[in-house]
Amino acid sequence: MTSRSEAQDVLRRLRSEAPRFGAADPRHRPPSRVLEWLVGEVPLGGASLETGCGWSTIVLGLVTGRHVAVAPDPAAHDGIRAWCDRHDVALDGVELVAARSELHLPAATADGTLAPATFDLVLVDGDHAAPLPALDAFHATPLLRTGGLVVFERARIGAVAEVVGRLRADTHGWTVRHEVDDTVVLQRRAAGPATPTHWWEQPGNDEAPSLEGRARALRQRLRRSA
Repeated sequence: MTSRSEAQDVLRRLRSEAPRFGAADPRHRPPSRVLEWLVGEVPLGGASLETGCGWSTIVLGLVTGRHVAVAPDPAAHDGIRAWCDRHDVALDGVELVAARSELHLPAATADGTLAPATFDLVLVDGDHAAPLPALDAFHATPLLRTGGLVVFERARIGAVAEVVGRLRADTHGWTVRHEVDDTVVLQRRAAGPATPTHWWEQPGNDEAPSLEGRARALRQRLRRSA
């Protein structure tokens, strides 16, 4: 853990140098400006978790006492370590886990490595292919304490936007805390998974009426308008 001002200094250096870690991504671009906001919001010495890794791993690792980054690309982990070594940036509180998040998170929760309601921040920025953002959110958000933050990067991608839309609709469990660029930050208002367990409790997940039911409703409307 370091001071917020030191973390901001490191973030400015990352923006200046724009390093890329791991496998080439043709649609890669620097993280959104949410990192600057998070440096001032995440509790100093708290705990954070992310699916994926990159600049956020370094910055959040400096601010929090424990930061867990789950990403399957060991080359990205090596790149992060090498950049930090060159710039004398300590990664003492950072755990880099070389695994697929949708597999690691439930396994680590089951064996007690990751405990429910212990993280102040969850950053969902791993694989953006459907249904992986939904799986990451489902497995990661129970680890978030009440009042904690979940961050969705690249929230305009369809698979991510679907998850964000469901959480926006669940006004009992979540509230939008911050939006910048294409990133959405929501704050947990109630304990539990990202969405209610039962389908009938999920906002916007109503059962569509049958063809017969739609026809009956249409006949009723026609009779009322006659």
